[in-house]
Amino acid sequence: YKVIRHSSSGPQEFVVKFAGKKKGRVELECEIQALLRLHKDGTHPNIVRYYGLTDSENTGEVVEASYHMGLVLEYVSPIHLSHFMAYFCSTDVIKSIMIQIAQGLRFMEAKDLVHMDLKPENVLINKKHEVKIVDFGLTAPIDSEVRFRGTYGFMPPELFEEYYNGRIKVRPEKDVF
Repeated sequence: YKVIRHSSSGPQEFVVKFAGKKKGRVELECEIQALLRLHKDGTHPNIVRYYGLTDSENTGEVVEASYHMGLVLEYVSPIHLSHFMAYFCSTDVIKSIMIQIAQGLRFMEAKDLVHMDLKPENVLINKKHEVKIVDFGLTAPIDSEVRFRGTYGFMPPELFEEYYNGRIKVRPEKDVF
């Protein structure tokens, strides 16, 4: 990730996410497709905002497409759910966070998408306790069939059974465990 500060329309920060060894080009392309679908006809306050693509790690110029693509995303506080929950939180704050996560997932479902890797590290929270769901590299359309994907410790048990029987049928409840 590379943070870019842009001030032509007021102080604003962006994050540019490039494919690397850990996050390959295929996942980056999947994430681009998911973000385009999620941002068609508007945005949602609990989904990280997508601004476009940049053509290299050295420029902040937004372009249509490139082989050295980087996603230009809204800068969000780097505090993820597991770090946030390590500190004392009131029941009201926890309830608000859970509702925001559910609203983000409901929005994804309305766009016929399932995150497939929802875990604390992919839920960011700012100082105002506003939630942003991030990292859509494993996202898949509802009712599609995909290879086994996700993070083991955060997958519903029935996903493992499906895996051993072949490909996984993508359903919204796969994000709720």
